Amino acid sequence: MFEYHGWLTVQYDVEYDDHAQIESTYQAVEARLDALDTGSGLVDLRRVNGKIQLHFAGYTNHPHWSVLDGFKEIGSLAPGSFGTLWIRNDEDPKLYNEFQIFVMRRGQTSTQNDTLLSPCVPLIENQDE
Repeated sequence: MFEYHGWLTVQYDVEYDDHAQIESTYQAVEARLDALDTGSGLVDLRRVNGKIQLHFAGYTNHPHWSVLDGFKEIGSLAPGSFGTLWIRNDEDPKLYNEFQIFVMRRGQTSTQNDTLLSPCVPLIENQDE
């Protein structure tokens, strides 16, 4: 199973986005939402109180790394963006029992170790018997 949960505050600039820039950024992100839609989850892009918010999540039978690619691409389109993407891939021989956290700050993505939900067994799941 490939599980992912992500959110972003999408902004072109960390200081100030004018109305035209917000609209242009929204349209650029909206045009690339297919990368985040695996057909087995949700993708929600909306304007909230003058800001752009994006939420996406899903479960697929096999890895869909297009989700991570799309996450990173939004950082390139909107370099003031910030948020997180949590991925768990039970087909990964080393990381099958943990979430990988991808953190975006100012449009740049880095990887963080998860200590909140991982190791999944025993923190959030029982050991198979």
